[in-house]
Amino acid sequence: MVEPEDLKELQEMVKIVDFAIEMYAHEDQYYCRCATPTTREAAKALYLEMADEVELSLNRLRARRQKLWNALSDLETAERNKR
Repeated sequence: MVEPEDLKELQEMVKIVDFAIEMYAHEDQYYCRCATPTTREAAKALYLEMADEVELSLNRLRARRQKLWNALSDLETAERNKR
């Protein structure tokens, strides 16, 4: 039987990952905006490199969120099937 605490914990984890994704998305946008107006190639390259690294982190978080959603869905389905 699926414990309500398990479902609640997964839901809370999804919320945390959603928040992290939101924060990284803002950071990515910031670095991209900073790169645009600069005239120094070194600064522009650094900002774009930082934006690329943040984008990689965003992709990992999105994949992690998908795994959490899948686990949550599986638990909810198992709970419904037991009723």
